[in-house]
Amino acid sequence: MIRTSLQRSRELLIYRLVSSWGEACFNLISLVDLIRDDDNIRLVSELLTPEFGVELFGMLPRVKRLRDAAMAKLEELAEQQSRTKDESPSTKFDLF
Repeated sequence: MIRTSLQRSRELLIYRLVSSWGEACFNLISLVDLIRDDDNIRLVSELLTPEFGVELFGMLPRVKRLRDAAMAKLEELAEQQSRTKDESPSTKFDLF
C-alpha cells in the first residue's frame, strides 16, 4: 500500500514536471513565432501528454534545440527593432 502510494506520487511529480515543460515550450514558440514548425508542435504535444515511462533525457536535446532556435529568433527580433528605432525620423529639431 505504501509502495503504491509512493509510486503514484512519483508518477504525479514527473507528470507535473513534464507538463510544466510543455507549457513553457508552448509559450516560447508562441511568443517568438516558431509555432508553425511541426517539430515544435510535436514536442509540445508529447510534453503535455506524457505517457508512463517517458524518457526525459531523450527529450532534452529537442528542448535545447527549441531553446536555441528561440534565442536566435529573439536576437533577430531585437536587431530588427533596434534598426527601426535608428531609422525613425527624429522629432527633435532646432528651429532657431
